[in-house]
Amino acid sequence: MKSMTGFEVYDEIPIENCSQEDIDNALDCTWVKRRKTPHKVRCRLVARGCFQEDMDTDDTFASTPTLVTLRVLLLLSLSRCWTVLTCDISTAFLHAPMFERLFTRPPVEFYPESNCLWLLKRAMYGLKQAPALWQTHFAKTMISLGFHRCKTDPNLYCHSSIRNCMYCVMWMIFWYVETLNVETLSVSKFSLNNCQRRFC
Repeated sequence: MKSMTGFEVYDEIPIENCSQEDIDNALDCTWVKRRKTPHKVRCRLVARGCFQEDMDTDDTFASTPTLVTLRVLLLLSLSRCWTVLTCDISTAFLHAPMFERLFTRPPVEFYPESNCLWLLKRAMYGLKQAPALWQTHFAKTMISLGFHRCKTDPNLYCHSSIRNCMYCVMWMIFWYVETLNVETLSVSKFSLNNCQRRFC
């Protein structure tokens, strides 16, 4: 819930201000729990997207990079002594904005009276279209930072300048960054830090 509030994922709409159609079509939420340590359990609130109506494949499809792309970049980095950096994007889907009007019912643990609905402003985990929305958002952000999207693999991005060249492979919520040599590592770290700030 802390991440949901921090990213402003939803707006609370009083139930009396919602139409009957919005109430009928609102999705339920559920908790997904994962034990991290013997004494700590991580809980994530997700929408029950399995009850969404059938959607166009183009609205839900999110590609992943081919293993060939990853292998080639790793082989190049080994043969040319490139530097490889990795990064994990926390709560990745919550960065992506929603482009349609979609309501969910908030958890009863926080709203025992059930007197409101959530109007989603960002892609909540569990939605069918969440991966596609995240991939679109990531692509727009990378292009705004000066990267070029590869035509043969849409998950490969290249950023080049006179003295530096950087490749970025997006694998779900992880990215792999490769630079030409150690001399340009500081430039690449600066570029990577700019990317990380966009997703924090």
